[in-house]
Amino acid sequence: MDIETSMVIEMIGRPKEYLQNTINQLMAVLESEEGIKLIKRTIHEPKKIINKNMKIEMFSAFAEVEIKCSLEKLFYIVSKYMPSHIEIINPENIKLTNIEVSTLMTEFARRLHKYDEIAKAMNSKIQILENQLRRFQGPIVPANILPIPKDKPDKKSRKKKR
Repeated sequence: MDIETSMVIEMIGRPKEYLQNTINQLMAVLESEEGIKLIKRTIHEPKKIINKNMKIEMFSAFAEVEIKCSLEKLFYIVSKYMPSHIEIINPENIKLTNIEVSTLMTEFARRLHKYDEIAKAMNSKIQILENQLRRFQGPIVPANILPIPKDKPDKKSRKKKR
């Protein structure tokens, strides 16, 4: 049974041109996925994110996509592309057997385990890098705090010491 679905896929990044290129490439990859029929696609131009707390200029872009695929493929697409909004358009009612639900949930759990493994590995690498930085440089200072330069003695004080 094919499921007709509408989704919104969002991205944040910088610079604006890179973000536009990246979301276009992501949509091309989605369209080339086997077992998916693209019905409609709209890619919106990146907009600047207005946030006083952000130290750097960031942009947000999104695409609205309507596809038709199997329910199993839809679970795959949702876990791979992580849309911020999903709406099932058709069919209005979906009837599943316990085996179909088990298969979907097993695939979903497998992908969650994969993401958990990646997150744990990245966290471990961050801990190692922070420990190495502390060993070589002392305490880690946030990027937005610059060290205060030491005063340089002026030429007159150097001459007096001679």
